Amino acid sequence: MSDKLLISVYVSLFAAFICCGSFLSIPLTLPGGVPISIQNMLAILAGSALGSFYGFFSVLIFIFLGIIGVPVFTGMQSGITILQGPTGGYLIGYAVASLFVGLILGRPKYKEINCKYKYYILYFTILLIGYALIYFIGVLRFMHITFDKSQNINIKALLSITVLPFLPFDILKLLLSVPLTKILRKNLYRYIQNEI
Repeated sequence: MSDKLLISVYVSLFAAFICCGSFLSIPLTLPGGVPISIQNMLAILAGSALGSFYGFFSVLIFIFLGIIGVPVFTGMQSGITILQGPTGGYLIGYAVASLFVGLILGRPKYKEINCKYKYYILYFTILLIGYALIYFIGVLRFMHITFDKSQNINIKALLSITVLPFLPFDILKLLLSVPLTKILRKNLYRYIQNEI
């Protein structure tokens, strides 16, 4: 299999994983209407596993499919209106976080394979920033769309809608993402070490 074809397969595979994440969501009865989903974890894992820009490309494919009408967004939704709406910032955050994580970690390296504990701290730190980026962009977009510019924004109320309900689940996803990153990078190293 050629290098370009191999990379295309991995990018497409991770895009498919993110899309499949739309089946696994827990709806909430909050005003924001953002369900709990594993898609943020899958987007970050795409960046951490593939490194460089390739995880980012996987997220772009996922977003493109959702925009053109394939029901891949959380809660089996689709359409450009989702991206333009108050929760669209989270989708943009998926792409930014995946790009950040991929560029910082880079491609899987040989020294990561045999090192048992050292890289867990690195993975945890970078993935934590990735999750924080999703929150930051998502909350900013939600605030921009939902609140009138003349309004005094109640930060406590804003966070109670956009952050606090999801935080316990995202902490669990972060803790799960760290060993998954180690496993994925170890297994992908042999295939992509010379290709990206």
